[in-house]
Amino acid sequence: MVEIENKNLKKSRFQAIIWPALYAFILLSVILALNWFFSLKIDYQLFKMLSYQWLAAAILMQGLVIIVFIMAWQYNLRLHGLSQISFLQSSLMIGINSIGKYTPGKILGVVARGSALYKMAGDGRLVVQATLVEQLALVHSGIVVAALFWLVDKGNILLALLVLGLALISVFLMARFDELVVNTTFKLLRRTPVALMHIGFRKSYKLVFVLMALMWVLSAMTLYLLMIAFGVVGGWSISALIWITVMAYLSGFLAFFTPAGLGVREGVIVALLSVQMGVGVAVSISILHRLITLLFDFLLGCLALFLGKSYLIAPIDKSD
Repeated sequence: MVEIENKNLKKSRFQAIIWPALYAFILLSVILALNWFFSLKIDYQLFKMLSYQWLAAAILMQGLVIIVFIMAWQYNLRLHGLSQISFLQSSLMIGINSIGKYTPGKILGVVARGSALYKMAGDGRLVVQATLVEQLALVHSGIVVAALFWLVDKGNILLALLVLGLALISVFLMARFDELVVNTTFKLLRRTPVALMHIGFRKSYKLVFVLMALMWVLSAMTLYLLMIAFGVVGGWSISALIWITVMAYLSGFLAFFTPAGLGVREGVIVALLSVQMGVGVAVSISILHRLITLLFDFLLGCLALFLGKSYLIAPIDKSD
């Protein structure tokens, strides 16, 4: 009886902290994003050549990227035993992460999302492992996709096929190394994983990897459509833009203390695109690309803010 009361007390304390923290995340994120935007030196004359039809197509493509990312998180959780998790609940968790990553030390977004998931799942080990699968698959698939399409762009088709074969093997090996990855992770956290942790990792990693790889390709298509919108796509292949996009995103991802990689991702895009186009156009494309991602992050964050209290409260039934 006392144990139940202590658990309820901890939950009430958690609920009193998480939502004010989320409000603070959103406010700080908006301030940082606006500060970044107004610090830019933009040549607005370049936007006169912009095709708004292609811009709309780029926005829709980025929306598809977000949908794939949400699906990856949803099926990641389902394969870890949360069979009742809905697409809306997954969207709200991604919304918490999307807005939290704009705070200094963007790990706060992952922590806030993990806190919401812990409240629903009641198992910290599941939270850690699902996040681990997502982050490993994100970086792993990014490296594979970048290497593969870089070789395709250089015309090394046979070597690209070899890399593809090795990539497929690496995915299955990573899934089979579940005991090593899981045991090492939980040993560092001084926790003991249960048998279901190994099974969940093995089941989820391959599917999440595939969805993340698809997300990288679709993200490159967003950049490609923006280039078409500015009329400067000539001379660029899809394969080149894919590895450029992956390099830009991974650079921003690895810049841990830069909120959402602001400036880092754009710098990589400008440096690589300006080789065959004017710097001004490359800057405009990179800024517009960031503004589109900001739009979806803001929308998902608002969705989490207004619906999170209703849909991220009740515990989720876990299947065996």
